[in-house]
Amino acid sequence: MSLLAEQPFIWIANNKFPASTVLEWISLAKARPKKIVFAHNGVASFTNLGAEMFMQLTGSEMLAVPYKVNATPDLLSGVVDMKMEPASTAIPLIKSGMVKALAVTSATRMPSLPDVPAMAEFFPGFVVTGNYSVWVPAGTPPKIVESLNSELVKIVKQKEFQNRVGEISIRTIGSTPEVLWAETRKESAAWERLIKERNIKVE
Repeated sequence: MSLLAEQPFIWIANNKFPASTVLEWISLAKARPKKIVFAHNGVASFTNLGAEMFMQLTGSEMLAVPYKVNATPDLLSGVVDMKMEPASTAIPLIKSGMVKALAVTSATRMPSLPDVPAMAEFFPGFVVTGNYSVWVPAGTPPKIVESLNSELVKIVKQKEFQNRVGEISIRTIGSTPEVLWAETRKESAAWERLIKERNIKVE
């Protein structure tokens, strides 16, 4: 019914990781196939697919380690080299100096991290964001959909709301139902194509 907001991810690495820039990361990944270890939240999760996209675009291979729990302790201790972390939890780690940021997955750089490049600067179209949306059951009367959408958009357009969620790196949108549906179909098609091309299978 409405795409309310989105939050990007940030590629973070432990401070001992040899690469400190995207170009260094790419060179390292190509030179050391399957030697860079990254954590993710499960097969076909955003954190897994983002890495698969990187490997496909760079012609490199990294070693994936799925986690059912928070992988940050293992990242800090060096058990894994890197991971793609939601901005809201990555930024405190970056600001504290506990990890280093290589790139953000939003279309452009984040105001809170102006020195950290967007992956899209190197690979146009490399955008991975977690979306917050509201749906209603199929067959809901159009007038009800229109009314609910109008109220939701009013809420996300409020400055107080935008400032509050902005503190955790969430960008408000507040779309029409048509935009939500179009974006969902577009994103689903892109991920389906990547899953097939990379032969990703959920076990």
